[in-house]
Amino acid sequence: MLNTLGRGAALLLIAATSLAAQNIAVTGATVIDGTGKAPIADGVVVITNGRISAVGKAGTVQVPASTRTIDARGKYVIPGLMDANLHLFLNRDLETLIKYEGRYHEVAIEGAQIALKSGQTTVFDTWGPRDALIKARDMIHSGQQQGSRIYLAGNIIGFDGPLTADFRLTAAPFVSKAFAKRINETWELGTGRKLLWMYPQEVRDSIRKYAASGVDFLKYGASGHVDMNFLTFSPRAQQAIVEEGHRARKTVQAHVTSPESVDLAVEAGVDILTHGDMSGPSHPIAEETLKKINAGIEHPVLRSESRTIAADTIDPRVRLGEGHFNAPYALEELGMDHMEILKTATSNVAHAYKFPDAVIKDGKVVDLGALPTAPLISAKTKS
Repeated sequence: MLNTLGRGAALLLIAATSLAAQNIAVTGATVIDGTGKAPIADGVVVITNGRISAVGKAGTVQVPASTRTIDARGKYVIPGLMDANLHLFLNRDLETLIKYEGRYHEVAIEGAQIALKSGQTTVFDTWGPRDALIKARDMIHSGQQQGSRIYLAGNIIGFDGPLTADFRLTAAPFVSKAFAKRINETWELGTGRKLLWMYPQEVRDSIRKYAASGVDFLKYGASGHVDMNFLTFSPRAQQAIVEEGHRARKTVQAHVTSPESVDLAVEAGVDILTHGDMSGPSHPIAEETLKKINAGIEHPVLRSESRTIAADTIDPRVRLGEGHFNAPYALEELGMDHMEILKTATSNVAHAYKFPDAVIKDGKVVDLGALPTAPLISAKTKS
């Protein structure tokens, strides 16, 4: 999948999912493939039947007849950006949980469209309501909706739902116990804190079932979320989680927020460490540490009413459509090589998740101004 970027990183074109893919040739641009190879000046990229069929310097690549040509002189063509750690439904505010209950997949689709509009052609959702995310993923994959390609983990194994001590227990008293239970179970689906009490074999059995439930990869908590200072699963239980994930041919990642949680997860054989830059209050995070990229839709009403209340706002670093640009800018300021920065958001992500072909999708020019097609959370007017 490709983006063409003008100077100043102005997004002009995204190739995206479509039931009727177009044959396209992008010509005249500087082509950067995201692998670290030297850029190709005056390059040509040919997309045939939704797949990249040829890349090279002008004069060396044959453009098939009846191919739509896009003149991209003065611009750059790069692989579609990926977000390795994103939450399409990040909203834990009661207003959203209540108003859109039963429609969480629509919020996720909106998030995927905002992500696509800002250049993220593939996203890896590492925490959210599993069934709603599966529905959103499948609707986009089938062409019913536009949006970034979604890979999802569902719940963070070992964590309870949104209205619990793992996330926002303070909101629970303001809704009925039945509603809080229903919402929490929408996330947990048998993978909540109760696993922390189980024998390793029981954990293994639960993970085997969850890995077969439609998720694309697994994520578990090796340390706490709100209380980041405690360890969660034992070494034997972590090993069971990782082994069952790998048995199902899925990557497994761990939420880690302390030196020991990192060590335990590594010993268990995880593929990816999330928040591995965190090392506790006595070990400040070094400025040069690469921060993980997150994302979510900021609720405009909450933003306007309580900008200073941490519990009701979303850090700009994790704001969909903006947050994934912050890390590259910071890395550039710190002197990181530009090609290496690009790889952190393209090929490195694909290799980490063992999806080397994830940067390629069906080819079609997207009307960026039309996204999101049905704004819910991102709408700038109060409802």
